[in-house]
Amino acid sequence: MNASSFELPDKRSSMAPGRAAIDVVIAYDGIGAALKALDTLTSLNLPESAGAVMLRVSTWCFRFFEDMVQWNKATAAAAEADLLVIAAINGVDLPRSVKAWLRRGLAQNRRSGVTVVALLGDEDRENSPKSARFRFVQRTTRHSGARLIAPSSERVRLPECRKDRARAG
Repeated sequence: MNASSFELPDKRSSMAPGRAAIDVVIAYDGIGAALKALDTLTSLNLPESAGAVMLRVSTWCFRFFEDMVQWNKATAAAAEADLLVIAAINGVDLPRSVKAWLRRGLAQNRRSGVTVVALLGDEDRENSPKSARFRFVQRTTRHSGARLIAPSSERVRLPECRKDRARAG
């Protein structure tokens, strides 16, 4: 699925008139993955009917999940999220603490329509269906009833910088 076709939940009924907020949690393995996740968020095309939307974003580096206090805070954030983004460029599989976080966060999540965005791999092999980490995210998401968005590298390109877009337009 192309990043530009993400559909985020319409939460205007729970916010002030004309304002909506989407709670986003990003878990990442390093700065490159974090930037990739943030770039993906900037490429979202919201329906015109969504009006003004505020993204409330919290970010969690995988290494923080080794600390139980931080893991619990990240799990609580995931339980309240509308959108979970898992971004990993390094390694072959997800660390055990990250797997446990995703399982627990999705199990505790009470939001209808929670979506998991998998950004797993480098630019050459984004979300390879054969990778262990992709299969894990896919199984866990399916088991929880959440929606999975897993863009392939052929269809998702990082957006240009906003300044570059303004000059080009």
